Amino acid sequence: EIQSTVSSEANMSVLQSWSDHFHYMMEPPFQKDDADFSWGRYAAHLGGMLLLFLFWTPLTTEFDFVKKQTVSAWYSVLHSSIEKPTPSTKPSTVTISTTPPPASVCSDEKNMSTWVPCSPKDAELARLCPRATSQERQRFLDSRSGNVKQATKRLSTYLEWHTLHQRISRNVPRRIGVSDEDIWNRACLVAMTARKERDVCTLPRVVRSYKVGGSFLRDNDEKRIVHVLPAQIDDRLAKPSTYALALALYLDEVLDRHSTEQMTVMIDVRGGKGWANIPAHKLLSFIQQSAKLLMAMFPERLNRCLLYPVPSAAKWIWNIVRPCLDAKTATKIQLFIGQDGVNAPAPVEDMVKFMSAETAAIIEQERKKDFKR
Repeated sequence: EIQSTVSSEANMSVLQSWSDHFHYMMEPPFQKDDADFSWGRYAAHLGGMLLLFLFWTPLTTEFDFVKKQTVSAWYSVLHSSIEKPTPSTKPSTVTISTTPPPASVCSDEKNMSTWVPCSPKDAELARLCPRATSQERQRFLDSRSGNVKQATKRLSTYLEWHTLHQRISRNVPRRIGVSDEDIWNRACLVAMTARKERDVCTLPRVVRSYKVGGSFLRDNDEKRIVHVLPAQIDDRLAKPSTYALALALYLDEVLDRHSTEQMTVMIDVRGGKGWANIPAHKLLSFIQQSAKLLMAMFPERLNRCLLYPVPSAAKWIWNIVRPCLDAKTATKIQLFIGQDGVNAPAPVEDMVKFMSAETAAIIEQERKKDFKR
């Protein structure tokens, strides 16, 4: 018995004929342990059925769908009968269901971009944003507490943003190299092209992630650490908004769209030898625009943000930035009080609450490597 939505009587007649052939294929002679079993007969029937399914095609979309489903179901049952013979001589009955498979089918989707939706909301979002990966749909739905309308609006905005800068990237001269610094330099070129900034070879490396022994440096929660050094911003080369865009493009490149990986962002506001060391009020624009971009384009990517060292007198900056953040993001931000001079020590006592002392030492060592002699 084959269930379908085909309304045409002619199609139903053909389907009935196919069903008869199908039942015949499931007769006892095709049981592997049957005395009359013949691989030659098996191959002949298999070829005949495939020719029948592939070349006798009525011109209706519904019928084409049923044909494909029938082939799949027929093969599954036939394979089962060969591997696990049953003694019954009763013709097999195949029911083709058009309902979605159970949620267990999609329990592990880390490396897939398209898959059978796990929920009606995900299915609807997949229909509205077909270019999004399953993990992107999950993140944007989670960030909007399952509101499909809001998730669709934000996800569509991200996809347009991503596509726009991918198009610009194709027109930017490609440089050889896949190191973290190479990714940053390319993000800068795309950002400066998008912002119509003057042609500068590269910008100071404001953001980076580190590898030790081939693996990314991680915190106690096993989240990748991304280190931001805003004091390296030189506004004579590009506007703070361009640096913010470059930061977002860098993260778009290093974070896999087919994953829900989260990161711990460490923002070290101390100056450095030979850096531009622009004053705090000029950094405000960069911080505000970075926060706006990262919340819009990378929801559910932030595990924690550590901002340090913040002098007591500079807490006013946080009071200005905080209203730009949603309540959930604001709770993930930790401020460490301390001096922000070039030679001021890192607040290690606070840092080791979230990472090992060895990790904190590596981050401080990498910061000093960028000092100009």
